[in-house]
Amino acid sequence: MTRKTWFIVAYVCLTSAAICCSLTSLSPSLPRVRVESGELSGSIDNTAVTGRPLYAFLGIPYASPPVYKNRFKVGV
Repeated sequence: MTRKTWFIVAYVCLTSAAICCSLTSLSPSLPRVRVESGELSGSIDNTAVTGRPLYAFLGIPYASPPVYKNRFKVGV
């Protein structure tokens, strides 16, 4: 590699690293919610139409399925 090529590669790498670090520091903190069973961590996205913030919490367990003795029981 020539000296000029080496300089260009180093410049691109350092610029990319600087951009990534600055974008990471500008991002808002992730939303956290405390519930009875522990703490949930979510994410922030924007709606497609209005661009308003949308807070999403994925993978929340709700209830076990009604099987065996609970199959035809009245819900609580």
